[in-house]
Amino acid sequence: MTLPTLFDICTPRKDVLEGKIAESDFAADLAQVLRGDAPEEYADPVRFFANTYPMHPSQGCAGREDRRV
Repeated sequence: MTLPTLFDICTPRKDVLEGKIAESDFAADLAQVLRGDAPEEYADPVRFFANTYPMHPSQGCAGREDRRV
């Protein structure tokens, strides 16, 4: 029996599929966040997690791939 891959059970967000995501989306400077002078992408937690969460949260996928590993 072959287990499905991550891509079989989860669909990445549109920006990920289109290659429009930047590596900098995943490289927050936490010192800037603590000082309060971080770019809006990092200072606003809702925006930060929306940009760094590769799957749509309604899929509830996060726990499934963790259990496979």
